[in-house]
Amino acid sequence: MNHKKRLSIYKYSNHGIMVLNGGSMNSKKIIKISIDRNKFINVDGSLDLTSRVLEIYIAFNKFEEAFNFPTRELFLHPEKINENKVIYVVDENGTYYSCFNCIFGFKYNDPLQIYSSPIDFIIENAISDTNNINVDKIIFKTSLPRKYSLYILNMHIKYTRTKDIFINKSFDNDKMIIEYSITSNKKTEYKKLSEIMYSLLELSFLCLGDIPKIEKVSVYGENAMNYYFACAPKYIQRANIYSSSTNGVLACIEPGTISSNLVKDFIKFRKNTKILFDLLMIHMNGDGYLEMTNSMLVQLLEGFYKTNNPGTNKELREILDFYYIQNPVIKTLLVRRDLKKAGDVHNTPIFLLKAKEHRHYLSHLNMNESKKVFFQLENNYAYWKLCHGLRIYIMQIISLPINIEEYDKFKNSVEKWAKSHRLRYKK
Repeated sequence: MNHKKRLSIYKYSNHGIMVLNGGSMNSKKIIKISIDRNKFINVDGSLDLTSRVLEIYIAFNKFEEAFNFPTRELFLHPEKINENKVIYVVDENGTYYSCFNCIFGFKYNDPLQIYSSPIDFIIENAISDTNNINVDKIIFKTSLPRKYSLYILNMHIKYTRTKDIFINKSFDNDKMIIEYSITSNKKTEYKKLSEIMYSLLELSFLCLGDIPKIEKVSVYGENAMNYYFACAPKYIQRANIYSSSTNGVLACIEPGTISSNLVKDFIKFRKNTKILFDLLMIHMNGDGYLEMTNSMLVQLLEGFYKTNNPGTNKELREILDFYYIQNPVIKTLLVRRDLKKAGDVHNTPIFLLKAKEHRHYLSHLNMNESKKVFFQLENNYAYWKLCHGLRIYIMQIISLPINIEEYDKFKNSVEKWAKSHRLRYKK
């Protein structure tokens, strides 16, 4: 369990967009450029695969030949330089790069200096007008702290008659490297295979409470390629993962737990619930105001219930009761302190009343209201119980077995923390 998770309202996230292969410069010397894959023009430049930034220097008399419009129009109509969907470049070793959605600026020097903002998508070792290439293998190289190694085993899943999934781990000092790979007997669109890969990452998050960090994406089709792009916020690993304890493991990634049917059921669940799981990942992996995070977690409890029970007319109070009083597993998250009656008209347990009031107060943002919300360290305490309630509910829906031993460890750890901090609910 992560005892250092967002200890106060004053801690605010400063995350940027995570870049694949981050951490070290990965710059290539660029010698040629093309907009049509046929005619390549000599340039001097560089392509930094870490930041996904392209910079080139080109003679004035070569600019028109390279970009297919007169140099003088660059100053009258600078937007024309960004009309090409894909830019192709070649490095000094003869490797080709397809760069998708480049937004360029320029400096009026001699030679002309042209530079990009971070490029949306780069394919290394391919000339292609689409990033949805037909492939037969994808490898996601990811990482987690070594402390998670007990919960991940090497495994092979026969996903379909033509597709196989592999999970293999290795170690690099305090880091565990996990390679998720999928192979197909016949060429398949990258997006279709990568959907399965991302689902495996999200399942890992559901089991472990933390997302493996994507370090590198390798793709195999007619040749071996590397993909570079910005990860969506939901795949950004929390900042203090190496210096803190876990977020509470609920299941191991091992044969007998993760199966082809489970992956398929999870993909179906994700499609049915749309962005709800995305929001759970973002708020657990992020590092924003904990008070707002808890408000969102209560909204997600409501959202998952209403999505899976269309037409329900239950109020939020009744929905929280469904999770934390009626569910035989989730209800064990609450102890005597949480079940003490709040003294409202419904005689609601204090944890549930504060969860309901917290959601309403911070959703409406009416500072004139007087609500019984989670206060100071109550927010840390509530965060752990709200997250686990959501994760357990999802695991029950897709029939993912809960590791009771790890679940008990988590509950004991939370209670130990609460007692050491002399936690009492503020009335």
